Amino acid sequence: MKKLYQSLFLSLISLASYGQAVPDWKLGTSMNLMQTDLKETFIAVKNAGIDYLEVGMPKFSKVNVADIIFQVAKYKECADETGLKIWSIHIPYGWDFDISTPDPIIREQCKQYVLFTLEIAKGLGKYEKAILHPSFEPINKEERIGHIAAFRECLKELGPLVEKDYNVRIAVENLPRTCLANSAAETITLVDGIISVDICFDVNHLLGEKSEYFAEKLGKMIKTVHISDYDEENERHWLPGEGVINWNAVVDGLVKGGYDGPFMFEVTKTPWEGDMKKFSKDLVASWKKIQKDYKVYLKKQNQ
Repeated sequence: MKKLYQSLFLSLISLASYGQAVPDWKLGTSMNLMQTDLKETFIAVKNAGIDYLEVGMPKFSKVNVADIIFQVAKYKECADETGLKIWSIHIPYGWDFDISTPDPIIREQCKQYVLFTLEIAKGLGKYEKAILHPSFEPINKEERIGHIAAFRECLKELGPLVEKDYNVRIAVENLPRTCLANSAAETITLVDGIISVDICFDVNHLLGEKSEYFAEKLGKMIKTVHISDYDEENERHWLPGEGVINWNAVVDGLVKGGYDGPFMFEVTKTPWEGDMKKFSKDLVASWKKIQKDYKVYLKKQNQ
């Protein structure tokens, strides 16, 4: 009997160390709000086995607001008709949007930009996350502390406000190069102690450390993801398997952190030249390979 208990105990330790099972996360993909041929695109996505969407909201400086509002309604209608669920939106970003700026006037303008985006996004219905870039770039070493403090100040107000008024949680995305949140440690610093805020883990943005290290360190704070591959020299947004990411280690980190959101792809569509059927099928195929490889990985770890 003692040996039986010892065997069971060792089995439990093994499972706790290497993840209990191959995850069966629902799949998602990012899709620009202004995507053309929405109905046909969404049918292709759904038929391939993808259930969730992240909506890339356009910059108001580039698209007429009335056109955006019209497209929001069309997007929601097509999503409903095809059975796709909107999981998240991506707040617009770029050189003219740096919510970490120490300038309080510009920072307030950025905050209002976020809130205006969320007002328009009401037309999409219920969704879970609003993905937010914590800065633009470049940010030099001398300015970094000031940018971190400014972003935290804004986030302390914005996080609870967004959850209360829009029933959505902001998810701060880790970023590459000299942007804020370019490491696990800095990402934790940005959100530490701030309520109503989550992390969006972009696996192809870590240029100074391994993606699996980020997954391990952020753990339960990660509530949504951006999935693609890269060469660790710059962000690439390649199809998983075309770069150098250790997918077994990344998935294992997410599993250990209890991740239960969708496996949200953010892969550049350029190589598929508008063939959304093939694009969608290739995303699903890459996920099935990741699952298959992880199953083998678990088996080896538990031997």
